[in-house]
Amino acid sequence: MDIESIKQLLGTTAIDLALKILAALAFWFIGRWLIGRVVAVMRAAMNRNHVDPTLIKYLGSIVAVALNIALAVALNASLTTVVIKPLREVRNALEKIASGEADLTQRLRVTRQDEIGEVAHFFNMFVAHLQGIVSKVVSHANELSRSSASMLGSTQDAARRVTEQNDVVSSMAASVEEMTVSISHISEQTTGVKNA
Repeated sequence: MDIESIKQLLGTTAIDLALKILAALAFWFIGRWLIGRVVAVMRAAMNRNHVDPTLIKYLGSIVAVALNIALAVALNASLTTVVIKPLREVRNALEKIASGEADLTQRLRVTRQDEIGEVAHFFNMFVAHLQGIVSKVVSHANELSRSSASMLGSTQDAARRVTEQNDVVSSMAASVEEMTVSISHISEQTTGVKNA
């Protein structure tokens, strides 16, 4: 990676991450401040009505705990919406691509400009590269299959010609054998006429 791409990555990623962290912190601090204000108003109202101070303390604590739980649930819901849900979408898409026949034409939808969107983008790049490699392998395998078929045809043709030549040589050997027998027979007859 060169320095410019690192600067660009840090610029986009760091700014997005910083904004998300600041938003979560702001939500937390504002929520805590509001909880403190609600509990203070409730305690003041109960003091004006001359409620027992121990009861005020307990009720204030109960309300503060309930509101803190509600704040934590709200933060969790926003975190789930911002991070967990998109990760589940990426996981489901990856599972779909990986299952069955591993269809390398499938791609993840890139709808976000954050880290999860980058993961989807780079995964799509990886799958495209892998698809290119598999395509080349298939192409070379088909070419090898055609070459093998051509070689098989040539080998079968050569075997047929060798068989034909073997038949011709065998026929010639039989003819030479017949000629040898004939020459031997003629030689015996000439020897018999010569001796007579």
